[in-house]
Amino acid sequence: MKCGDKEWQHCQVEKMGCPGCYYDEIEIKEYIRIHEEIAQITKKGKIDNHYIYSAIYGDGKEYTNISRKMITKHSKKISEVLKEGDVIFYTINNSPQIYMGKVRKYKLGLGSNYYSLEQLNIIKVITKKEIKEVGFEINESI
Repeated sequence: MKCGDKEWQHCQVEKMGCPGCYYDEIEIKEYIRIHEEIAQITKKGKIDNHYIYSAIYGDGKEYTNISRKMITKHSKKISEVLKEGDVIFYTINNSPQIYMGKVRKYKLGLGSNYYSLEQLNIIKVITKKEIKEVGFEINESI
């Protein structure tokens, strides 16, 4: 896709990319958010001038035929595909101590336990959807 002068000037600053722009291309090993879950791209192919991806989810299952339209976020950094409500396991300053926290929205962006996501070394993610699916509801009325 060709950008006009106005779009290109904006793009050079924001690095957002329009659909079809090379800033918007997804590469192998990038993290993606799809169906409220997080996966990592393992393969990339082209069919009829459209990219098709394969990705591996946290449970080890690999999914194929993922189109660009199905992907809501993508990045080389896991912190950039997280959403409010996800739970993360992380270390701080390469400490051996592992912490757990819920991703929350703060004044300056997303974070956990008053740290910004950029300050954390994220080692595991459980999405909000996975918590709802796996969690056990306590029913005291039984």
